Amino acid sequence: VRDAGAGGGPWGGLAAHLETVALMLAGRLESPHAALEEAEFLTRGFGAAHAVTLAHMSIESLATRDYQRASDEIRAAVDEVERCGLRDFGQVAFVFAAESVHEARRGDFESSREASDHVEYLLGFLDTVHRRSHIHHHLVLADAAVLRSEWASALRLLRVAERRLPEEPDAVVLHDWAARLAHRCASHQRLGNLVELTAAEHR
Repeated sequence: VRDAGAGGGPWGGLAAHLETVALMLAGRLESPHAALEEAEFLTRGFGAAHAVTLAHMSIESLATRDYQRASDEIRAAVDEVERCGLRDFGQVAFVFAAESVHEARRGDFESSREASDHVEYLLGFLDTVHRRSHIHHHLVLADAAVLRSEWASALRLLRVAERRLPEEPDAVVLHDWAARLAHRCASHQRLGNLVELTAAEHR
């Protein structure tokens, strides 16, 4: 579809998004944000694909510590999902995964948990979700749990991802990501720090 260029019709934007994410997770893009910007432009007018692309951009912006940009991107993604009535559309689950990370980073743990719960709810309806996407979602949610210092939740989400990782040997970014999370969880486990705070204690 990508090779078809403009002749790819309305599927061109979605194809650009899927190709970009696939290359990102395989560690084959030098500038993921630039590639995502192209996909963002090509998916405009296609609510779900555009919102998910913005969500991926927000995660990349967080990785480079461009927090204002990350905030603008995830807000735009969530707004588009709500405006288009797509909140319960399974294919936009990544938007809420990215929102969970963003809310956790800025200290709104309750909103972060709500977004995370919604992702797991949506994934429960996607029996055919590609395993690589399934892994990716759970690692993002595990990152959000780490930011909330909820280590037991992070470990549970990591274990879900790890069970499917052997089926995706080429997704080197996900393997490295899982290894980093495993190291952080193990460090806290050794310190006996897997007891989670209650909601009242968080407040």
